[in-house]
Amino acid sequence: VLFSTRSNVDFIHELFRQALCLSFRYSEAIKTVIMCYRDWIQMSGDVPMFLQEPGDGDGSPDEPDSPSGSRRARNDSYVGAINRDQHVKAGLQNVLQVFVTSAANVFLLQVSPDYPLLLDEQVEHCKHVLNNYRYMVMHTRMDRKTWEQLLVVLFHITSQTLSGRHV
Repeated sequence: VLFSTRSNVDFIHELFRQALCLSFRYSEAIKTVIMCYRDWIQMSGDVPMFLQEPGDGDGSPDEPDSPSGSRRARNDSYVGAINRDQHVKAGLQNVLQVFVTSAANVFLLQVSPDYPLLLDEQVEHCKHVLNNYRYMVMHTRMDRKTWEQLLVVLFHITSQTLSGRHV
């Protein structure tokens, strides 16, 4: 149900983006989101419909199979709306780009030096994100736009970290 409509998929990604902007006092929520993205990135075999690229496979059916000669109980617009919502293909490339951009917040959030435990949490989350980035580079097919997004984000993180300014 969560990934059955475009608005639901967008809502989940926005929720995850917001979680990655939280204070490190909410470390478990941040870790859960990073691990969920990791699972999606490393998924092989039968991937969920929302991770499939638009146009992959045989496409969305226009209407459900019905036995020949049977009378349909619903009109075409109703059947079309139901079927359209059940076959959302957001695409892995889009998910990768959203993750790369959203996860950058983990690096850029400032932690007060008064709370060394929170700094340790930030370091751990940064390691997890970097491991996901590394896995993407080594094991995931990425299109040009995804590569560019990854490089831009890494450059931004590096420049902000080295300059001492954080967003």
